[in-house]
Amino acid sequence: MTIGPAWLVLAAAVVAGACGGESNPAATGPRPLASGGTDSVLERQFPGNADGFYLFTPRRRSWDRIVVFVHGHGGPTEITPSNHRPWLQHLAELGSAVVYPRYEEHPGGHGAARHIDAAVRSALAVLGPRSANAPLVGIGYSRGGRLVVDWAALAAPRMKPRAILSVFPASAEDPSPDLAGLAPETRIVILVGDQDEVVGHYGALELIDALGQGGFDMRRERSTVLSSTPEFSVTHLSVLDHSPPARALFWTRADRLIAQAVEAA
Repeated sequence: MTIGPAWLVLAAAVVAGACGGESNPAATGPRPLASGGTDSVLERQFPGNADGFYLFTPRRRSWDRIVVFVHGHGGPTEITPSNHRPWLQHLAELGSAVVYPRYEEHPGGHGAARHIDAAVRSALAVLGPRSANAPLVGIGYSRGGRLVVDWAALAAPRMKPRAILSVFPASAEDPSPDLAGLAPETRIVILVGDQDEVVGHYGALELIDALGQGGFDMRRERSTVLSSTPEFSVTHLSVLDHSPPARALFWTRADRLIAQAVEAA
């Protein structure tokens, strides 16, 4: 079921990694704290406390786009990629360099959008000069569904995402920047779960209201309520699943949005 904004308002410097590595690492870039991954994806962890990040890059092909994936407000595990690793690996396998900012040292840490910005800057230094021309897409889940938009508003022009997928956004926990800072060409897709027992539709309503107040062209925003089936309930935690229904609801939408951003680049 697809809904428009009006309905919602009414409702209320490292070693290169194989083929996908960096050909000219920045000398000033951070060095990885740990490396791992799979045969097809290289995963690296970079230190920096709240400014730290994880980076996923394909091993067997070159990356040609960048995805910034902003996690939600959970326990200490959510600060790591553990809950989302299958999706992050999928994105990298398709040709994305995926940045997973920590943005906090403990759940609920403040200044999150600025920490995301610092992590992305550091990741771009690691990825090297090629990152300057690579289309960038933001994906955020729960608290991250709002933070990815807040970060996009304050990011420097070369770092602003061309598209944003906000999955089950929560209400803002920090004071938000003026969303007038969003790039006018940004496409924003907001997903709401019909059985989301944690944030419901309230975070989406708040985000849409903030977009309107910031003067964002709401014709470039689309909100969709994801409907549960007898086989799959679209709860708040359903994003963590990687069954075929979950991949169809979340991964496929992200893949489509990324492909559109790449095509428009």
